[in-house]
Amino acid sequence: MPKPFEIIFWVRAALGAFSGLLSGILGYVSSSSYSFLGLFVALAIYGMSFVILKSLVRDVPKTEASKIYTAGLGTFIMLFFFTWILYNTMLK
Repeated sequence: MPKPFEIIFWVRAALGAFSGLLSGILGYVSSSSYSFLGLFVALAIYGMSFVILKSLVRDVPKTEASKIYTAGLGTFIMLFFFTWILYNTMLK
């Protein structure tokens, strides 16, 4: 059985890649040059991930409950930017 923080890490990694892809698709479809919309998508998905993961992972001790906010944050950000840039590079 995977540990709670392993689940959080991998879910946030997958959501980071998904949010980068979604931001790239929305930027291509809307044909606007507003880059902050892609960042807004990432922030919204990260916020939703906290709500989902808090209800999904209940085995976290009370002393480590604040780590739910930051676990996987760096991976989320890096995969978001990587997939967003890769998507835009492949299309243009």
